[in-house]
Amino acid sequence: MLQGLKDGALDNHPVPGKWSARENLAHLARYHQIFLERIERILAEDRPALLRYAAEEDAGWPPWTTLPAGEVLSRLAALRAQFVERVDGL
Repeated sequence: MLQGLKDGALDNHPVPGKWSARENLAHLARYHQIFLERIERILAEDRPALLRYAAEEDAGWPPWTTLPAGEVLSRLAALRAQFVERVDGL
């Protein structure tokens, strides 16, 4: 789906202050990771406190913003598979 895009096309910020397409993909992947952690907490804890998630407040978020798009997509696919497997197992 991303083949043929010019270098940097996913890094354009069409609106100042808004995320690029690559940052949005990275956010989606990172949130899969966060959501998997939340599922495990829900299953392990009696009353887990699940606070609102904001990428800007997440210390684990910045490294995701520097990953190449292909790496983000690869990680997203792997996390998605883990998520589906975990939910199916419930």
